[in-house]
Amino acid sequence: MLWDNTLYAYHNPPHFFLDPWITEYPQDFAEASSGEVHLNAGSGEAYKAGLFAAADRLWNPETYDPERAMRNGLAAVIGPKAVDAALDFRDLYYEMYDHYSTALGPAKKLLALLETMEARPLDDDDLAELRGILDRLPEAKGGNVLANPGAEEGEQTPVGWRTYTGAGEATLTRDESEVHSGQASGLLEATEWYQMPKGPWINVAAVISGSNGFTAGDAPEIMPFTKYHFRCWMKGDLPKVSVILQCWAEGGAAGDRRGAIGGLKETIKLTDEWQLIETSFITPADAARAAVKIGPAAYQEEGAALGKVWIDDVYLGRGKPEE
Repeated sequence: MLWDNTLYAYHNPPHFFLDPWITEYPQDFAEASSGEVHLNAGSGEAYKAGLFAAADRLWNPETYDPERAMRNGLAAVIGPKAVDAALDFRDLYYEMYDHYSTALGPAKKLLALLETMEARPLDDDDLAELRGILDRLPEAKGGNVLANPGAEEGEQTPVGWRTYTGAGEATLTRDESEVHSGQASGLLEATEWYQMPKGPWINVAAVISGSNGFTAGDAPEIMPFTKYHFRCWMKGDLPKVSVILQCWAEGGAAGDRRGAIGGLKETIKLTDEWQLIETSFITPADAARAAVKIGPAAYQEEGAALGKVWIDDVYLGRGKPEE
């Protein structure tokens, strides 16, 4: 039996609202399984249209067209005349959801947070400029929240640094041969691809600090709905490196993960010279802990490669780092 979550796997947090359903099953799926598929869906009308599309895929795999199947499913649920309006609304809805849901959290929690603020930062005009609002707030004070930010402590691996392996393989070591400052740096080496239907893919990272990237572990406590400055130094031969601020709500389990918004607009291309990386993030409205993830997350056909990245002098704090 196949338990398939891909119906709502296109957004973070996972969510479904009339997305075309695109998935791949083995050619011998009917023979290799009991023929049963559980599509983990909700009970709303949007899911009903999605399940109609899934049925079309399962019953007619050779002629299945994702967009056409969704349109037919919608027509069956809400009527043919409403299909175009519903799909237009879907696109507008996800433009808001994908940009702001991780930072603002559920509406109920956001409203409760605003009620506790001494000065409410959101008004009708500011909603369209969320990042600009936080940039206009007075600069906060506070030092680095990350433990062992320069990889100085440790023997084979920097104390508190962990390896995240979402897809593929990697190693993380403490290296005294390549240093920006101090006595050591952290060395992440992506060593093996993960084979996806689209081709080789890699998703590994050094996590700083106290977390494995899935659960919070001993990641430092942070303030919710707050701007955090980030800075570090990197060098290496990886052509695509991402910097992510992984946050967790209270509890810190894998299901409590939240992605901060902001950060770098493009991936980093490394060279054999140390380069300074600087950006900022906005933490989610229910964030309690956070850790920095640095590593490659891309397909080979998109320019990704296996290789090394040295990381040193990592900073995450409410105030700007000292020069």
